[in-house]
Parts: sequence; structure tokens; C-alpha cells
Amino acid sequence: MFENLLKLIQENAGEAIINNPAIPNSKNNAAIQTAAKSLLKNLQVTAKSGGLDSIKELFNNGENVATNPVMNNLTSGVASDLMKKFGLDKGAASGI
Repeated sequence: MFENLLKLIQENAGEAIINNPAIPNSKNNAAIQTAAKSLLKNLQVTAKSGGLDSIKELFNNGENVATNPVMNNLTSGVASDLMKKFGLDKGAASGI
């Protein structure tokens, strides 16, 4: 599962990481790995806390995912982990 998640992040957020001047090129792969680990961790926490149906809805629903509370929690968690690990400011981390 982690490999699939990593591939999805590379395909969808890789450009945002690679083109982000706040992340040195030598740290791009580490940032992608951190984002994947953080996303997986936050999905697991949500599922364990009774949010499995919310996660299913996130993937099955055709609505705008940006307004989904689970997605907001996931993106906040990833941004927070990137801020901690790479010293990014909130804007740079949230942009990824």
C-alpha cells in the first residue's frame, strides 16, 4: 500500500515539491517520502478513530474533495509534517 501511495504522491505532488524553492533539490525524494508516510499515518488514524466510512466517501464521492473534512485533516497533517521535517513555512507546506 505504501508503494502505491508513494507513486500517487510522486505523480500528483512531485511537481509541487520539485518546483518549491523552499525544498533543496537534494531533499526532494525525502520530502516525497515524508508526504507519503504522513498521508498513510493520517489515513490510519482516521480509520482507527471511526472514520473509515468518511475515507470511503472521500474516494467514492464525486464531490469536490477540497471541501471534505477528511481531506482537510489529511492535508493539514501532511503540511505539518513537512513543516517540522524541512523547516517550511505554512504557505510553502500547504502549497504542496
